[in-house]
Amino acid sequence: MGRVAAVTAAALDAILELTRQVSDLAERGEWVEAARLDLERQTQLRTYCASLDPQSASPGLIAALTEVLKLNDSLIGSVRHRQRALIRDAEIVRTGRRALAAYGAAGGSGA
Repeated sequence: MGRVAAVTAAALDAILELTRQVSDLAERGEWVEAARLDLERQTQLRTYCASLDPQSASPGLIAALTEVLKLNDSLIGSVRHRQRALIRDAEIVRTGRRALAAYGAAGGSGA
């Protein structure tokens, strides 16, 4: 493996690792850190992809980029799932607050 190929492989390995870290953070609900790390990951990915020559992509490179894409798809699905759960939870809280306000307006005592 030549020096350029080694640098390229190392850069792609770093991007894969960042993708896994972002996914782990999102799974734990650490959204701020996940977003910060994802910005770094996106910057590295853009830089990396801009340096590629699509005509000379090796099967290993294609497999690694496919892995990044698969992890991205999984991460997007996970984030959307959690987003829907948070929206449902917020709606339950809003409904509870409206019910409490209506109860109070009707003269109910909280005790």
